[in-house]
Amino acid sequence: MFNLNLKHRLYYSAYIFAKKSIMRGEKYISREDIDLLYDSINPSIFLHDHELDKLQGKNTVLNYAVAMRMFATNKYNYSLKHLNKVKGNRLIFSESLMLKGMIGTITKRNEFAKKSYSSCIKSVKSKSKKSSLDKSYLGTIRNRCVQFLARIYFNEGNYKKSLKIQNLVKKEDYVWPRFIFDKSWNYYWLGDKYRALGSLLTYKAPVLRRFIVPEVNYLRSLIYFENCYFSKSNEIYKDFSKGLYKQRDIFRRITKKSLLNLISRKTAPKGEKYRFIYEYLKGYKKDVRFLRFKRSLRYLNSEVKRLQKVYGAKNTKRLLGILKSYKNVIINDFYAFLKNLSMDYYNQIEGINKAFVKLKLLSNLNNRKEIYNKDHEEEDVDSFLNTGLNKIDSGDRKFIWTFIGGFWADELGDYAVATKSRCKK
Repeated sequence: MFNLNLKHRLYYSAYIFAKKSIMRGEKYISREDIDLLYDSINPSIFLHDHELDKLQGKNTVLNYAVAMRMFATNKYNYSLKHLNKVKGNRLIFSESLMLKGMIGTITKRNEFAKKSYSSCIKSVKSKSKKSSLDKSYLGTIRNRCVQFLARIYFNEGNYKKSLKIQNLVKKEDYVWPRFIFDKSWNYYWLGDKYRALGSLLTYKAPVLRRFIVPEVNYLRSLIYFENCYFSKSNEIYKDFSKGLYKQRDIFRRITKKSLLNLISRKTAPKGEKYRFIYEYLKGYKKDVRFLRFKRSLRYLNSEVKRLQKVYGAKNTKRLLGILKSYKNVIINDFYAFLKNLSMDYYNQIEGINKAFVKLKLLSNLNNRKEIYNKDHEEEDVDSFLNTGLNKIDSGDRKFIWTFIGGFWADELGDYAVATKSRCKK
């Protein structure tokens, strides 16, 4: 039955029969056939499949599925034992390395996590020649490993190494804007505040509206404050208060179904109320979870439709019941993912507002001291050019842009703002 279902591309049904055969101790199912199922089935199925608990500690072709189930139930040591049995010639190898890295991060084994993420990055290139999945999916796996690895080095204070890793993601990659913010913090801690501020300016480009996070406002305000542009620092906070902070409850109250509707839309909603959320979710249209969600539902719906034509056949009724439960699991997991996105954004807004309160107080105190009696801040400090451009280092694939002439917001790159500190000390 496994071979028959696989031949007719009934992947979820094939998985059910493969699992039964493996539990009976049958070994005729090849790793290549199971890899095809891994490429076609939504991983949410493995996370919620209680029957996989029976295969804990056993070496079977479903090692990766069991590892995911163990990971979901916080049995990290068992998960690693099964992941170690997934070899480099498997299509699922890149995903297994990413999962190893995540376990290393959770259990605070940084060296192990770094090694796993590094291997994940290298493995995607070789896998892309063999996998039936599209390049967007494979690229997302690689980019997530890049981001996870860079953040480990950032947390360790190795900002140069973190930047080097982040630069593995090219500007042409759809997910590149997500790395601008992480890179800006690296520039900041390296003392290159000009480049940190310039990188954040890139988010002013209309096309990048969907990638901006609340903390961008705070970092911009912080840099201006530390360079004694107190009015500019407060101005950013006011913009934040009138915009994101005022809209925060929309992220908290929006329903899961509304979120799914927004991420699935091809055009922006007419009303302003949900337009920003729509733009924000567009940044996840090529995320691995959305790609998996769309593809798996397409396969599953087609499978149910085909099986319904032979509803009277033996075991078909029970099989359809299992497939229906699979569909519910996939939808509910994706609902949870979307809701987590919106609530995480809401919590970010709340957290940044609290940080802003202290920064605003310090800015006001410094303003009252009248450190600069005669100096006045320019209306548009972003274009302040008193510092010579030759004093700002240029790196690989970096260009110094004066913001004079042309519509710079169409140019996506790493910028540096040529401003100087107004602080006396």
